[in-house]
Amino acid sequence: MDLALKPNAPFKPGSWCQFCRARPTCDAYLSMGSQALSKAPESMDAVSLGDAMKKADLLKNWISDIYKIAQREMEGGAAIPGFKLVNKLPRRVWADDKQAEKDLRTAKVKVADIFSKKLISPTQAEKLNKALYSKTLSANVVMHSSGLTVVADSDKRQAVVNSMELLANALPKPKQ
Repeated sequence: MDLALKPNAPFKPGSWCQFCRARPTCDAYLSMGSQALSKAPESMDAVSLGDAMKKADLLKNWISDIYKIAQREMEGGAAIPGFKLVNKLPRRVWADDKQAEKDLRTAKVKVADIFSKKLISPTQAEKLNKALYSKTLSANVVMHSSGLTVVADSDKRQAVVNSMELLANALPKPKQ
């Protein structure tokens, strides 16, 4: 802590940087980004990959800062070479719901085809009636993962595959 208060204290990027307004221009982040780009991920061993992933997590936030600042500048009229502002992909919506409904009914489209019904989600049901959800509905709920993601080993979730299984799968199978 004493070192951090000195005038020429070294910068050490970490999770504590999330509140620092100088992060986008921080020399330590620039250096870390340069180091990250200097090595091909395919050539890294497991230890190097782990270190690179920790740096990547920090750099994701730094990169996000860069994009936010660039967008703010461009919305203010600045030109950034190689980039431009564009509209996000448009979604079609009714300009007038009531008129669209009237036109569909006039065209004799079935009401069942005009409107869609969908069962509410477990989260919505719990918000609607906590007691009913706890007593009855929760028995009809299953947890369904949308896929896998990589997180730090300090994350509280259970690992899907442990290191020993990975090692066993990586070894050649004995001949029968």
